[in-house]
Amino acid sequence: MTDHNKTDRKQAKSTGIDLGLSLGAGLGVAFGTTVGVLTDNIGFWLSMGIAIGTAIGLSIGVGVMSVGTSQATSDDEDLHVDDDESHEGNSDDA
Repeated sequence: MTDHNKTDRKQAKSTGIDLGLSLGAGLGVAFGTTVGVLTDNIGFWLSMGIAIGTAIGLSIGVGVMSVGTSQATSDDEDLHVDDDESHEGNSDDA
């Protein structure tokens, strides 16, 4: 179809990833602060909570946004590059 549809899909995926990162980092701060206060080692657990929360949030954001885009459509065919076609005629066997 048009380039606007492709742009809208890319922006929606980016928004989902951003949302996942934000939620994950926020939950990580809460988790890290709680465990840090309980173990009397807040510096370590705060940083670990942010890292773990961000990683989990990123994976959730990517997973949620890729659920609806798992089927390739004819509009998406130009986004995929086939390695055989891209290297066709470029032989380094000389």
